[in-house]
Amino acid sequence: MPPSQKDGYVPGLTRGIELDATDRALIAELQVDGRVPFVELGRRLGLSEKTVRNRVSALLSSDVIRIIGLTDPRMLGFEAIAMVGLTTDPAVPASQIAAEIAGIRDIDYVVVTTGRYSIMVEILATSPERLRHVIERQIGPIAGVRSMEIFPCFSLFYQKARFLAEGPASGVRSSPLSELDRRLAMVLSTDGRMPFRVAADRLGISETQVRARVSAMLEARQLSILAIMNPLAVGRSVAWLGLKIASGARCEDVASHLADDPSVSYVFICGGRFDLFVEVICDNDSQLYSAIDKRFRSDRRIANAELFYYLDLHYKILSDID
Repeated sequence: MPPSQKDGYVPGLTRGIELDATDRALIAELQVDGRVPFVELGRRLGLSEKTVRNRVSALLSSDVIRIIGLTDPRMLGFEAIAMVGLTTDPAVPASQIAAEIAGIRDIDYVVVTTGRYSIMVEILATSPERLRHVIERQIGPIAGVRSMEIFPCFSLFYQKARFLAEGPASGVRSSPLSELDRRLAMVLSTDGRMPFRVAADRLGISETQVRARVSAMLEARQLSILAIMNPLAVGRSVAWLGLKIASGARCEDVASHLADDPSVSYVFICGGRFDLFVEVICDNDSQLYSAIDKRFRSDRRIANAELFYYLDLHYKILSDID
């Protein structure tokens, strides 16, 4: 059992460890293909297989990275998803409130941010009743929380956790999975490098079937197997954009267009004050400002864009909240 939060432990990906050039190069390769053999990684980077294996093991054991199968959480049983914007009492540090919220099982993403909200939270719940419980019984009573604005998710339209690797990257788009694919994605969501033979044994199917189904899901962009990490750990500039779509424009058309932008890592179609939440990750603040100014504010289909700049981030994976 992991230590409790009372012992100072908050589950999730760490951002407090210094990474050297070799670590960054390894992570970049694993963000392209999380299952690439260590021998091949060594060949690409001029390292021995032993060095690669030891380095990757250290990154995993220190929670700098996790190598997972990424898919739409709804396909894994998280049927009630919402973004929540919180205002807080200035007398209570927002970072303290965020750390307490991050300890709640159903929460995978907690951002201390600028703008109208002090903290933004993503909740992945298994039912509307559980979602309501988390909001009313677990977040609401936390000391320092003043108010909440809730944005129910209609579609987790696009996810792309790759931001270190060079070149174009294809993210995961929301689409239904067959029952077998859903079970396979669930298994790989905890360990993307799990041997296919082991996955086959767990599911009671052949290794050949596992390989074929994984290949098909990757090709259809229903699944991505890669190393994920906290982008703030490598000095990236990150922001949520809350977007209101102009009258006459279709939300899904705008979402599809934005998903093709290389700086966009997440597109969340929702209800409430905003129609879309879009996460933007850039190398630095200058690039972030340029991306927002040129690619979002100039789009006539977007009536309003509101910026929520990341000051801190607690990032958990599904196995931390399941």
